[in-house]
Amino acid sequence: MTLEAGQDFIGNSSTVTYEAGETVSPGDVVGIDGGQLRAVNSGDTSPNPVGVVGHGGGEDGGEDYSSGENVPVHVDGSGVIVSVASGISAGEELGPSATDGQLGAGSAGYDAITDEGGVAGLSSNESVPSGHAVVSLD
Repeated sequence: MTLEAGQDFIGNSSTVTYEAGETVSPGDVVGIDGGQLRAVNSGDTSPNPVGVVGHGGGEDGGEDYSSGENVPVHVDGSGVIVSVASGISAGEELGPSATDGQLGAGSAGYDAITDEGGVAGLSSNESVPSGHAVVSLD
């Protein structure tokens, strides 16, 4: 079974609901800017990361959440499926990358539990979608 972006893999995350200020996708790393959620990246004045968009798919039933929709956001958790840069390895400390909503090598206090696109090392029959990894938000 393939895990879904934004899914709480380990099952102990705390989730809040916040209004989107732009289109965001499950698994995106987001911050709060002007009272609304925005995807973070390292290349602009985006907000500091506060959490990860949860799996659920928006009010229209699609994958993304549009501006104005209420979005579930994981603000902590031992293992959430997060959008990451290609080549991320288990054990790496992560921070915002140059791509909106994605983590790459950095120092924002998030740690990769698995390699990008894999679950090697975890007792699991599931798989992680390409471009994602299990990440600790604690």
